Amino acid sequence: MLSTATKIAGKVTEASAEHDLKSTANSAIHSAQEAIDRASDNLSGYADDVRDKVRGLSNQARQATDRFSGQVRENPLPSSLVILGVGFVLGALLTGAQRRRY
Repeated sequence: MLSTATKIAGKVTEASAEHDLKSTANSAIHSAQEAIDRASDNLSGYADDVRDKVRGLSNQARQATDRFSGQVRENPLPSSLVILGVGFVLGALLTGAQRRRY
């Protein structure tokens, strides 16, 4: 049989081990939470960067469209001839590509 002192020492050791295990688990949870927070902050920053770039590209596209529309309004005949020429070239390329397939 075990002595009373041995039983008490065993319970103290068990309580100490349980405390150490809880402390280690809490530390791991805290570290994981910090890592999640850092990752979240990084992703949020990346999302903000992408959003800013999309807005910039959207503004550039809008400005280019406005400039193109202005050029067409100021010079309707040359613009129409250019568009007609581009259409002719594209049509010839597409028709030629279809003929080569058959």
